[in-house]
Amino acid sequence: MQIRFPSEEIIEYVASFEEIQQKIAKDKDIPIHHQLFVCDQKIVSVSFFKEKNFGDKPIDLMIKTHSNYVVCSTRLEKIAIENGFVPLIPPTSLRVNRTLDNLNFTPRFYDNKYVYYKNEEEKERMINKTKPFYEKYNLNKIERLQKIRALCGNLDTNTFVISTFNEPYIILFQNFIASCDKNGINIREKAILFPMDAPSYKACLDLDIVAYFEEGVYGPTTNIHGDYGDVNFRICMFMKNAIIQDMMELGFDLLFQDIDMIWLNNPIPYLERLADLKEYDFLFMYDGQNPRFQPLYYNSGFCYIQNNDFSRYTWQVIFDHYDMVWRYGSQQTPVNIVLNSFREQGLRTDLLDEYKFLNGHKIKPDNKRITNIKEETFVVHVSWTGNLTYKLMKLKENGLWYLD
Repeated sequence: MQIRFPSEEIIEYVASFEEIQQKIAKDKDIPIHHQLFVCDQKIVSVSFFKEKNFGDKPIDLMIKTHSNYVVCSTRLEKIAIENGFVPLIPPTSLRVNRTLDNLNFTPRFYDNKYVYYKNEEEKERMINKTKPFYEKYNLNKIERLQKIRALCGNLDTNTFVISTFNEPYIILFQNFIASCDKNGINIREKAILFPMDAPSYKACLDLDIVAYFEEGVYGPTTNIHGDYGDVNFRICMFMKNAIIQDMMELGFDLLFQDIDMIWLNNPIPYLERLADLKEYDFLFMYDGQNPRFQPLYYNSGFCYIQNNDFSRYTWQVIFDHYDMVWRYGSQQTPVNIVLNSFREQGLRTDLLDEYKFLNGHKIKPDNKRITNIKEETFVVHVSWTGNLTYKLMKLKENGLWYLD
């Protein structure tokens, strides 16, 4: 009989099933009562094996650990969940034995030291556009980080929820906070906001939300709302990258989210547990089959980051390439490029369940009775919209509006 282990190693045994169990216990140090066997998509008992001859067909082994966890291959993840277990998936050998040096190798698809430009003139123009942002960012950086750390010390959380917005988006910020209040989520113990202008800062204080604001510390900003990808949008993307960079340097685990979000259930315990169990560095909301962001399809507007050497290194690369945002008109494009590259060298990232973390591609403005929201849905993101008008339309027409 062939037994396939969670590592995908297949070992052939010539013995009775009871003898195979004893040999696995002795050779692999897996007690018999920790052994679960899967055949034909079902967990089967010892008596099942006495009645059949399986020939060359491998039998899958899942290993019980603790109370309700099992170590299993990716193929058996769904079976484990259906049987009430929390699956632990063994990573590939590269991810097990990863070192920071892995991230310095030249990847197959993308050299993170280089951005693809049409010509040298375009490259120089994009880099010159970004210089004022970095100059402002680095000015008085130590003092800024000290102030942010002090603010974070007032919060009772292991994961900090962060976001940034400007004046036109105040109404979305207020709706987000209202959704948390309505659904019994104490967001005030978890969130530190980074408003771009004085009116947005006041809006935070009015709702008793911890916020950090000093005019111009993150470079040029704008209080104008434009369309996705326009100049004002690109300006705002630097601050989006920069506040993540600051929190990473301070050593905090964090959840970055865009402000066009509502919470139905508190996602933080789920994200923390998932990242711990599977040792993920980054977890992202799924952006749908958008060809601009293949092959990962990560929506950078909702990102959980477990702070460690690998995630800090990766985000530093993203932060250092703000010129890519200007080149592509999107922060999401360079995020997907860099992460796809580093995943080949050991970075651990994954997509979140698209119904637990519902993205805008699943919501239409005229979808009066949205059926994609489930009881287990944590958050809803009204992305896939060109501007604020359509965001408000999606929220209001789908019962996601919490303001009077």
